[in-house]
Amino acid sequence: MTEHNPDRIVLWPGYFNSKLSRKQGRRVAKKASVADPTLDGLALAARNVGLSKMKREADTPHPKRPSAKEGRLWISKRDAESSLGFSGKEQVMQAIGGKWRSSVKELKAQEKAAKKSGPKAGDKRGRAQRKQVKAKGSKKKKQKWRVEFSDIAHPMPEPISSLAFAILFFEFITPFSAFFALVFAVRN
Repeated sequence: MTEHNPDRIVLWPGYFNSKLSRKQGRRVAKKASVADPTLDGLALAARNVGLSKMKREADTPHPKRPSAKEGRLWISKRDAESSLGFSGKEQVMQAIGGKWRSSVKELKAQEKAAKKSGPKAGDKRGRAQRKQVKAKGSKKKKQKWRVEFSDIAHPMPEPISSLAFAILFFEFITPFSAFFALVFAVRN
């Protein structure tokens, strides 16, 4: 445990967790909190507010939450007074929380815009993973395999007149008539 130093403020990421209630350890308002805060995010938010003198201690559990090794951030009160204009812990936490929440919202808006615009030109991997979105009703149903009468290679012939039939019949039988005559002649 570190000695008590009245010139330092200790901040835990759990103070800014929007998923925790005030009873569970959140110390800032919901509008100044973020979901799943990390020590690195807290340090970055403190740096964005204008604080420069800080010390990070990773994997240090909060006394109320010994199973979660979230780490803590030590901030100099003098640095907070000179850069922010106030040195109270609650005011410093509200300033850091507000800046952190706005930066998280901006980041989400940028990600949403990038996702909406789609992959960049030449990004083959991004294009390959993009799903094709089709309008409703534009999908054609597959028809089951079915043979149509018109699809048959040799369709049924049209009916012919009796004269045409007689001509075709005699043209077909004539070559065989000599064969039949020979066969009957040999038998007799």
